[in-house]
Amino acid sequence: MDWIRDVFAVVFVFGLLLALVWLSRANGAKWSFNTKSKKVLGGRLALVDRLVLTPANSLHLVRADTRTFLLAVHSAGVVVLSELTTPEERGK
Repeated sequence: MDWIRDVFAVVFVFGLLLALVWLSRANGAKWSFNTKSKKVLGGRLALVDRLVLTPANSLHLVRADTRTFLLAVHSAGVVVLSELTTPEERGK
């Protein structure tokens, strides 16, 4: 009869998880897992694009205010490869 108690415990836990998801969505929580779209954080920081080279290495194009940076992300950390400039800025 222990297996009946175990089955009810699992069903109860899944029911709690479903209730939590339902409550959070009912309160206006939006869950977005789309990584291809442009992400804007606080209006000042934006992920413009991302290129996955290997599972542990990728390139990120990040905009901070009016400046744009090319970042290399690897297993040991992050390296700023360059700050990209627009043709208007090069002419100044």
